[in-house]
Amino acid sequence: MSTSGPSLDSPRFDWMQATIRDDVDLIAGTLAETLGGVVETGRGLNGYRASRVVKRDEETLARVLFGGNGNPHLIATGAASDDVVPVLRAEWPTEHEVTRMDSAQDFDDASGFDRLRRVMVNVSEGPNLSVTEIESRKAGVRSRTVYLGSPSSRVRARLYEKGRFEHQQGNTDAPVNWLRLEVQVRPKGRDARTLASSLDPHEAWGVSSWTRDLARDAMGVEVERVAMQPKREPDYARAIAACRRQYADSLRRALAVEGSWEKVGQLLGVLP
Repeated sequence: MSTSGPSLDSPRFDWMQATIRDDVDLIAGTLAETLGGVVETGRGLNGYRASRVVKRDEETLARVLFGGNGNPHLIATGAASDDVVPVLRAEWPTEHEVTRMDSAQDFDDASGFDRLRRVMVNVSEGPNLSVTEIESRKAGVRSRTVYLGSPSSRVRARLYEKGRFEHQQGNTDAPVNWLRLEVQVRPKGRDARTLASSLDPHEAWGVSSWTRDLARDAMGVEVERVAMQPKREPDYARAIAACRRQYADSLRRALAVEGSWEKVGQLLGVLP
């Protein structure tokens, strides 16, 4: 397994999942042609019967799941997301909806884990988020992970010792002080999934007030708030809209006869 090392400049997508309203072979073929790869047939996942696997130099760039579970579903992870996401957004800008996206910020800091852990704990206190800490040992190497938020949350953050994890997997070239802090977003509802399809890695940190605080305190960046759910119209506004659809012609005729909206209002009993 290869690793590209930490990306220290700015957040980047480390995971992207999206449903795409198009033919699976066209999706996989477009990705392969654009990225200089090939297409293979793979196993299914998450209720899908099979997948088209896009590879380049034996590296998996993306899986496109299909069959038995609605529209094709694309998954790109790790460094491959850097290549796949731009193609996804250029070729299917309005035909895809994001079901999960992870935005990651890397650090190369020997003492950074403890500092970032403290930031996460402090951020958790306001919205009363759960903090879960895990330690693993493999191949004589210890690695630690801190989660902010529950596994079922639509928004969750995690900090982990990426370099040490890579060493556990046998990638001893990875910098041992490589840390990764990332926010995982799983939009709920079609409006939110559509909105997420246009967010960049910075904006992904703005999906809640606490992720904005985390970005500010851990990364030193101010991120605009992103409202993932549209504001619900009040009941009276929706009732008036229904009335307008049904009675607009009648009201216009009443206006023509009565001569003013005031008199129409009197007819309706809503004005004295």
